[in-house]
Amino acid sequence: MNKKFSDGGLYRGLIYFANLVLLNVLFFICSIPVVTLGASSSALYTMMRKLHNDETLVIGGFFSSFKDCLRQSTLSWLIMLTPGAFLYYEWSVLVQYSGDVPVFVYISMVVVSLCYTCFLPWLFIQPTLFSCTQKQQFKNAALLIIQVFPQTLAAAILSVLPLGVFLFATLQFFALWPLWLFLYFSAAHGLIMTILKGPIDNLIRQFHSDSPTS
Repeated sequence: MNKKFSDGGLYRGLIYFANLVLLNVLFFICSIPVVTLGASSSALYTMMRKLHNDETLVIGGFFSSFKDCLRQSTLSWLIMLTPGAFLYYEWSVLVQYSGDVPVFVYISMVVVSLCYTCFLPWLFIQPTLFSCTQKQQFKNAALLIIQVFPQTLAAAILSVLPLGVFLFATLQFFALWPLWLFLYFSAAHGLIMTILKGPIDNLIRQFHSDSPTS
């Protein structure tokens, strides 16, 4: 291979794009059981952070992170799954209901849904950074939502956008199936890691400063 090409931006861009597609497919496959979606998300966050640091061994890295985060992220996801399913059911009823619905019902649903979705990125990112108890994980997430709400809100919207499209525009969702299968989730996780980079760096520094030194 031509050395100038292999060292060039085009080559690195093609490799990065290929890794995005590969990671997206891995995420999709590992999320099929549903209960493993949390671990898949944590593994994808890990690999997107490593990709930003030019690490390209994505398959082994993904499964290694998936294994490391399996217990913590799966438990967090199972805790969030029931209220999430309830919210989805309520939204599906509202979408299909043909009668008049008071505006305050929609406002209430939006507020509750945003509060719920804002937890998701932080719950799945934390296990990729350090070990903590489940209680501390949720406490950290709540504090981070308050401290960096605009960034967290953007990350939350990116996290649940496909579900929103499926709920409100089902035909368009299926028409976009190549996007969901091959690119969206890895690209969204990468963008989330970029949006939250500052808060994540601060969280890591705080964790190390609070850890006992030998």
